[in-house]
Amino acid sequence: YVNGITTAISIAVGAYHSCAVLADGTARCWGLNALGELGNGTYDSSPTPVAVSNLSAVRDLAAGDYHTCATLADGTASCYNNAGQLGDGTTSVALVPRDVLEGGSPLQNAVSISAGQASTCTAIRGGAPRCWGSNSNGQLGDGTHTTALTAVAVHGMGEADAIALGGRSTCARNVSQSLYACWGKNDYGQSGEGLYGDATMPDFTILLDDLGFGRPANPSIAAGGSPPIWGHTCAVTSGGLVYCWGQNASGQLGNGTFGESTVPVMVQLPSWRARQVVAGIDHTCALLENGNVYCWGENQDRQLADGTTTDRSTPVLSFTGAVQLASTHKHTCAVRASGLAFCWGPNAAGELGTGVASAPPVSAVQVVGLTDIAAIAAGARATCALRADGTVRCWGINIDGRLGDGTTTDSLVPVEPIGLTNVSAIAMDWYNGCAISSGSVRCWGANSAGQIGDGGACGTECPTPVLLQNLSNVVDVAPSWQSVCALRVYGDVWCVSVHGDVGPSAPYRTLSFHS
Repeated sequence: YVNGITTAISIAVGAYHSCAVLADGTARCWGLNALGELGNGTYDSSPTPVAVSNLSAVRDLAAGDYHTCATLADGTASCYNNAGQLGDGTTSVALVPRDVLEGGSPLQNAVSISAGQASTCTAIRGGAPRCWGSNSNGQLGDGTHTTALTAVAVHGMGEADAIALGGRSTCARNVSQSLYACWGKNDYGQSGEGLYGDATMPDFTILLDDLGFGRPANPSIAAGGSPPIWGHTCAVTSGGLVYCWGQNASGQLGNGTFGESTVPVMVQLPSWRARQVVAGIDHTCALLENGNVYCWGENQDRQLADGTTTDRSTPVLSFTGAVQLASTHKHTCAVRASGLAFCWGPNAAGELGTGVASAPPVSAVQVVGLTDIAAIAAGARATCALRADGTVRCWGINIDGRLGDGTTTDSLVPVEPIGLTNVSAIAMDWYNGCAISSGSVRCWGANSAGQIGDGGACGTECPTPVLLQNLSNVVDVAPSWQSVCALRVYGDVWCVSVHGDVGPSAPYRTLSFHS
């Protein structure tokens, strides 16, 4: 037994000292006291527990190498020791607890706390964790290596319900995502993502699906930019986080900067998990599990629907209540569970489906005349919708037959592509549309590279949907600038595109894998 302690409710062990929280909310510590880590106003080490001075209503304790911290019932935090790990704005030794500060005021809403070698972190109710102290290996998670004398927010974490500091590395579990992330020192792979090298922000590539946290229903990836050069790419991880990489002059990577990145960077989304990501030329949007749509990047044509024309390097709320998104060029559309669709961005060709061509609206506008939309797809200044009855409607520019109605005449109202029935899925790229019907694929629009798969029969444009020959049991289709690829139920992928010097081609197998 520890001498004199009979009502302990929790305990913390540092490098050379230990502490306990008692049932009455006070704390006792014992062991080495070379730098005041026992908190009793002296430098005297003690082989038996001594009362921590001026500390009551203690909720949680954390002991580091030479410091100790506590969170209190009122949500504040107190620490004692040196080197900035106290969070009181100084590096002076404290022999009794001092308030942890954030922005010049006592830290609020602190819950659980953890201490490392010379750093401290605490979970915060309703917000991202806060950390302070030494940051030599990025263990504070704020994206820097700068020591923090007061509390700083962990970058992109969201509310955590558990947090733990090792010597110079930190891990936490996000509340809403039920997902773990780590940051800081990583010379032995302690961050758990399978790589080496320190991380100054949470690394959510630790995807603990095997522990039952699950995957999104449809893992999502999207490439933005203008053909033939795709500027940026974004992906939703199996834990529902969004990472982007590539060009970033308009902030389309969503990480708070305007500098390009050759490696994936995490988008600063709220703590809800993402279900889908879509990308335009220089903007990106993500659909979260709660139905909110956040967009970021270029906004000169109101691509972000936030009421401004200001580019954004971090996500802004653009729409609510969505179940599916679509974007390829500069406009974005969303479908609600009610079957209504809404679009935002430029509307010079009537691509928003309002029945008129107009300047970009301030916020999302409803597609008129369609109330039973099951899915939507967006191309370059054109849009198509899949209706609940398995038919398709398209509207907008039709310069190369991308509306599929047998003409090249633009339309401000929905028109029906010819010969499409029993459609289960649609997809669009810049100049093409495709639909899956009874396991077969029909495509329409630009055909300069033979991407329609008709063997060249309809020339450089196909305004009427054409059947991709000898291709059945298709479950997904993806048109691109000069190609169309289809995934079959067997796990094999077939593509049509210009093939060497032989001209427009029929579908050919590109790869196979187990689905």
